[in-house]
Amino acid sequence: MKTLKLKYFIIATILLISSSVYSQSDTGHTYYTDDFSIRYFTGTPGKSTINTLKNINAVNFMNDSMIKLTYYYVNVDYLNINSIYEVSFQNNTNSKIGVWTGMILGGAICGYAAGADVSPGVGRVFSVIGGSVIGVLLGGYMGSALANLFPTYSTYDFKSHIKNKEKELKRILRINKQHHYSSDY
Repeated sequence: MKTLKLKYFIIATILLISSSVYSQSDTGHTYYTDDFSIRYFTGTPGKSTINTLKNINAVNFMNDSMIKLTYYYVNVDYLNINSIYEVSFQNNTNSKIGVWTGMILGGAICGYAAGADVSPGVGRVFSVIGGSVIGVLLGGYMGSALANLFPTYSTYDFKSHIKNKEKELKRILRINKQHHYSSDY
């Protein structure tokens, strides 16, 4: 009876101490992305068409030549890596430019407008400073909102990477700082 309890104790301890158990059928790495699209070829070399998958949320490398793409959070598609024509990501660099531009313009315009009606002296200086502070805050918010309406994209061409597209796609997914990288250890 004591050995039976000891067996259950050992099994429970092993299950609780081990980090996690992974499925052996899923051996590839999964990369999670935000706004990612892939253009790829379908058909024969003479009569091929270019298709596009947009809003890809996850890229899972199944083996050396196949990837599983999850897009719009529910649709799944399998794609041969050698058929990839182009990969693109949305950059968020416009928001920083918009914030700084809005802060500078908002601070200058509001500071000038606040100090224009006040007579010269110490009161005018404080009016200009107060107007500039308010202008910087409002201008930064407005500049960021306007800049996010016009996103930029980084596009990677895969025509020149004929030999090892898998390695190049993994490199692009890893170096893109805006996207989360997750691998199965």
